[in-house]
Amino acid sequence: FTAKAREEGFAGEIVILSNHKKFSYAVDAIRHSVLDYICKTDISPDSLRAIVRKARQKLERNEAAPAAQPESPSSADLELLEEAVKNPGTPNTPLSRGYLLLCVQVSRGQNSKKDETPQNALKNIVLELDKRFIRSAIQYAKNTAFCLIAQESIPEFLTKKEALCAKAAQLIGLYMNAKAYFIYSSVFPDTNGFREQVSRCLASCPLVLYDGFGSIQTENRYLDYTSRQADTARLAKSCHRALDSGSLAECRQFFLLLFSGIKKQKLAPDFARTLLGAVYQFIVVDQFLWLDPHKEALCLIDRRLLGACTLSDYHEVFLSLTDLLYAHRIRITPANQKQEIVAIDRIIRENMQERVTLARIAGRVNMSENYISRLFKAETGLNLISYINLIKMEKAKDLLFETDRNIKEIALSLGFEEPSYFNRTFSKCFGINPTEYRRLLSGVFEGL
Repeated sequence: FTAKAREEGFAGEIVILSNHKKFSYAVDAIRHSVLDYICKTDISPDSLRAIVRKARQKLERNEAAPAAQPESPSSADLELLEEAVKNPGTPNTPLSRGYLLLCVQVSRGQNSKKDETPQNALKNIVLELDKRFIRSAIQYAKNTAFCLIAQESIPEFLTKKEALCAKAAQLIGLYMNAKAYFIYSSVFPDTNGFREQVSRCLASCPLVLYDGFGSIQTENRYLDYTSRQADTARLAKSCHRALDSGSLAECRQFFLLLFSGIKKQKLAPDFARTLLGAVYQFIVVDQFLWLDPHKEALCLIDRRLLGACTLSDYHEVFLSLTDLLYAHRIRITPANQKQEIVAIDRIIRENMQERVTLARIAGRVNMSENYISRLFKAETGLNLISYINLIKMEKAKDLLFETDRNIKEIALSLGFEEPSYFNRTFSKCFGINPTEYRRLLSGVFEGL
């Protein structure tokens, strides 16, 4: 424990109280700068007071002493590392000392206005953080900088890394209007080690998807994540059924399970983003009937999807999409509509395989055709004939997705005696014919 504490930079005083009187234990403790090693059988109030007093005095002396300023990386080391960035093929060269990298990567989101910050803005910000251990930095790209921390400063850096990164995130937000994510590397002694740590840091940066901005992580976490073959057929069916359930709560529960599953499976960030993009596209195609009339609102959600960086961002996008869908989707229920409207809806759905006419509905509910038309339009905002076609097209969409039945069979099962009329009605609702729709919906997840 003491060895690990010192390795991670703990500079306080340690006193070991033990039942073991083994001399080798005490020697190991002293090697790791333990203040004292006391056997529990020898403890007395006076001895305990004395050792606490000694620890206090030593800590006070350390606080009073001026902190030694670490040396900056030598100009020769800095030149070697900058050259290693520019020309990856340069031969391996030892450095004058070991270093650790703090990788700072920023994101302004794709919805942000044009980035007019200077090329070296990020480097200049990180150099103002704390001169005690950050005295040199390399601007790797406009959104990425690497701080060089010399080996003698690493213990102090490790004890203060969270506070340091919190300050950096605040400054980056203030001066660059951006969010930051931080990765720190293992120690490296030469330019090959530097290149390897740069590569590892950059490979771990996409994990901001899971960690969120402002956090600091180690460079090798990406090794725990993998791209796995997704069960897209099952995912598509679950998504389709949740969206068609008529329950916003059920939709939200589906997305909650989807996102928790992605995180639990530790899907590689690029793969997870591709998968989420495919799910989004699937929803837009699957629910085209209800989303297409609201293109402007949908475009705003599309832009938010493009700017999403974290899993939380993606979750909010999907919730907004389902809110838009359910705000405009017509669901006739006894709780929302009059009894006559509910009865009309039931007649349409029970006779889906036949040609449902206004006269037939009027005869079933014992009302005049004119009265039914006016009542239905007043209650739902839709023409009754248009509603009949919408319900049949929704069912056609389900059959195209859930079954392998051919277009003619589906048309006949929905009361369309002429497949050509069915095709025209479907194309009017969806913008594409049934065959193209089936191909488009099944192709959303291709390659995953």
